[in-house]
Amino acid sequence: MRLCVDRMIPPRRERPISLELPDIKTADDIQAAFRMVMQAQAQDDVTNDQGGHLIKGLEFGLKLIELQGLKGRVEKVEDQMKEIVESDERRAA
Repeated sequence: MRLCVDRMIPPRRERPISLELPDIKTADDIQAAFRMVMQAQAQDDVTNDQGGHLIKGLEFGLKLIELQGLKGRVEKVEDQMKEIVESDERRAA
């Protein structure tokens, strides 16, 4: 039975990561976390594979932050365009 379970869910091969990263809310937070991961790799606190996985997660977080910023900018432009259209409609009436 154990053999079947081990094949379906293989045991972990890497050691668990014990690394405290800051809360990620801005691109500056991503930069700080990136530095922490790189430092942990340099000190052998995390393996290169683990560091790579963490960096990929940070890259994804950065993309989300960038998308949120773009969303806000697009909404602002849409609101401005709506105001212009409404202003033009009032003038035309």
